[in-house]
Amino acid sequence: MSSPSTLAFFGIRLPMASESPELALLEARRHPLQLAARKEGLDFYWGNFGEPAEEYLLFVGLNLGMVGPEAVPWIVLDIDNLKLKAGLASQKLVRIGLQQKPSLFVQWMPDA
Repeated sequence: MSSPSTLAFFGIRLPMASESPELALLEARRHPLQLAARKEGLDFYWGNFGEPAEEYLLFVGLNLGMVGPEAVPWIVLDIDNLKLKAGLASQKLVRIGLQQKPSLFVQWMPDA
């Protein structure tokens, strides 16, 4: 069992249908976006962010951290380092075919 937490992530957020065969690929870490991200040195994170209904999301880009009882109590980011890493991540996202403008996401993940 997990506990509620909050994900801080810079990049792209993609919804995944709860009845999609893509979930099995994500679970096995064999989804094409996971493979492309790994090859480019990008982070990815996916999970069920919904409650009470399921809401599966895949994040690709730069994982800034997870705050929660089973993670850390806070995240501190140096702005110059963050700008540099976000710029590199943005370039890599384009290289793997994700043309959406990357954003900073702070996403609540309930104990589902």
